[in-house]
Amino acid sequence: MNSIKYTVSPDVLATKSIRFANFVIDYICILIVGGSVGVAIALLSELTGSYGVYEVLVLNENVVIEQKNDVNIDILNMPWQHLKTAVMHIQTSSRIKNVDDCRTF
Repeated sequence: MNSIKYTVSPDVLATKSIRFANFVIDYICILIVGGSVGVAIALLSELTGSYGVYEVLVLNENVVIEQKNDVNIDILNMPWQHLKTAVMHIQTSSRIKNVDDCRTF
């Protein structure tokens, strides 16, 4: 079996300072995305008057919305076309659960 030996030239490798700068930029982007999604969920809850969303959702350090008894939503890896539908599903399921809990008959 023939094996090919690959070499990487030093000009391709990133220095420690460049890797650190990339880490900082990635972390800031994650905070911005996570913060904006959190604010959007909070605004949606305030506008609809359904505060049950706060009891169900956790936004972890990987920018994944973890839901109790439901599918988790990975914001960074989900196609942007499906993000609105997924967030609206959270609100809808929370509203349905709230109605089921508040029924008196």
